[in-house]
Amino acid sequence: MNVIGVAFLLFGAIASSGCGGRGLAPGASNQPVQSGYAPIEGLRIYFEIHGTAIPDRPPLVLLHGGGDTIKTSYGHILPALARTRQVIAFEQQGYGHTADIADRPFSFEQSADDTAALLDYLHIERADLFGFSNGGTIALQVAIRHPSIVRKLVLASALSKRDGAFPWLWEAIARARL
Repeated sequence: MNVIGVAFLLFGAIASSGCGGRGLAPGASNQPVQSGYAPIEGLRIYFEIHGTAIPDRPPLVLLHGGGDTIKTSYGHILPALARTRQVIAFEQQGYGHTADIADRPFSFEQSADDTAALLDYLHIERADLFGFSNGGTIALQVAIRHPSIVRKLVLASALSKRDGAFPWLWEAIARARL
């Protein structure tokens, strides 16, 4: 599926969800939701499972953007997605309900390994991944580092290489670490 196809799929899901002024309120859902914390290499990763498992259809894993949470990246579309499949969303190290650990690596590679470890914790052998922004970069790393757990990969607003961003972004990041 191309980028335009993905956009129509997501916008169609939003429109059919009733979000945005009619039907369900944004973020509301009548689908079952399970939440908890998974112990992953010293972290307590917060996760939510929306909807029910469907035989022969792997769950969809949502990877949020940098500075975001489950709610801020996916709050409006998550209920619509959970109507037709099981959806797993979680908050990466240092975001939302998942605390940061000062001496623990904080990288796309580490986040990819955490994603794989969470899926193992939840006994999920294979999943479709949807990553937004930094979540898209993490999804790419999951596919590179743990290809056996990825069935399909959908990226939105993700960098695939460093020179895909304006130089001022990297300069700002370097200054923020001072």
